[in-house]
Amino acid sequence: MELLTLIKKAAIDAVEASNPTSIVYGKVISIAPLSIQIDQKLILSEEFLIVPEYLIEKKITINEPEYSGDTIIIVQKEYVLHEALKTDDNVILIRANGGQKYIVLARF
Repeated sequence: MELLTLIKKAAIDAVEASNPTSIVYGKVISIAPLSIQIDQKLILSEEFLIVPEYLIEKKITINEPEYSGDTIIIVQKEYVLHEALKTDDNVILIRANGGQKYIVLARF
């Protein structure tokens, strides 16, 4: 019975040593360059972050007609599809296996 317990403990220790994927929370402390603070000691810089497109500002420009009496004027209007991360945003991250990269999932 002790051999089985030792094997289970060795397996658990091996998984923990490999730094499996985990969810962590952070706060954006800088935008240019992007930095996210995970805890008091750990601040992640851009090189360790993977940021999906929906958390990067994206704008589109659309030509819209405006009417002035009998005249139609085409006006370009800009709309924001996705807002970028901002300082003090709270974010949810997934630490990739091994802990070298963090994927920013969402802001909350």
